Amino acid sequence: MQVFKPSSEHLQIKDSVIKAGKIALKWFKNDPENWEKEDGSLISKVDIEINNLLGRILKKNNPDFGWLSEESEDDKSRLEKEITFVVDPLDGTKAFLEGKKEFSISIALVKNGEPISGIVYSPSTEEMFESEKNKGSWKNKKRIQISKFSKLDGCKMVAFKPMFSHPAWKKPWPKMLVENKNSVAYRMALVASGEFDAMMALNSKNDWDIAAGDLLITEAGGYVSQHNNKKLKSKKIDIDTLNNLNFKKINTKRYPMIRLLNLLPSKHSLFETVVVSANDTLVQLFLDNKIKFTDIQKKLFNIINKKQFINYKNKSPKTIRDIVELNNYVRLKTLENNI
Repeated sequence: MQVFKPSSEHLQIKDSVIKAGKIALKWFKNDPENWEKEDGSLISKVDIEINNLLGRILKKNNPDFGWLSEESEDDKSRLEKEITFVVDPLDGTKAFLEGKKEFSISIALVKNGEPISGIVYSPSTEEMFESEKNKGSWKNKKRIQISKFSKLDGCKMVAFKPMFSHPAWKKPWPKMLVENKNSVAYRMALVASGEFDAMMALNSKNDWDIAAGDLLITEAGGYVSQHNNKKLKSKKIDIDTLNNLNFKKINTKRYPMIRLLNLLPSKHSLFETVVVSANDTLVQLFLDNKIKFTDIQKKLFNIINKKQFINYKNKSPKTIRDIVELNNYVRLKTLENNI
């Protein structure tokens, strides 16, 4: 019988995610305080509480390791460290707040750009996915491997289903059984265990989204790549490359959403809430088949250019309540104009 023999560092990670999972379950379906970050993504007090717990445990026991977490200010000194913790304290916050079980806690130990230890833990389903370099991947102490199914046609794909019907694709995708899971790390873990044949994401991901999942899939016999089929690797910033980048003027006819940048004020204001709330509502209308995908951009500009919303360029939020109330108001007005 095969037995997983983890390192002491891996056991520390495992112990910390179990404790973090108890915090998540304490708040699951109990309506914890939450708000939107500047990029429009959701964050809750649970994300912060778990992040603080993991930081206290792991950084205290490993003071020489770097730290990179979605919910911590980035300490650039990590770039000089040989080994770094890469953490997503609550991957799938949206699902968590909606009472769905597809959230996870993801931690990887990365050495010189390569993950050497990783855990994705789903406390609501009691699934513990773990791996160390050259030791295979495991789920609840049982060895796991990727699916042997190698064709797109008929495969089980875990991804955001509407993206496969996007009009930008030159050819239609073959028939696939597609399911979505809000947590990227959990999606990757499900591929590593063979429960799904593949996963895909079109938008860029951060190290904390994929580091643990990358190791899980690789050690289970799979392959994780960028869209150009190049292997993923977390690298230090190359200053010489950054100093020699060539930029071209963006074609706003081809990429009309870039014009949004010209509308945003130079200082932080409530207008960002207007843009994010209107856009989110229009996207949901598209997903509900109530508007066309190509209508999103046109309708968004029509809404945010209304006098009642333009005035928010000169108003800054004083409290979180200001943002929440405006968010609800914009969503209501967007729905009134598009249903």
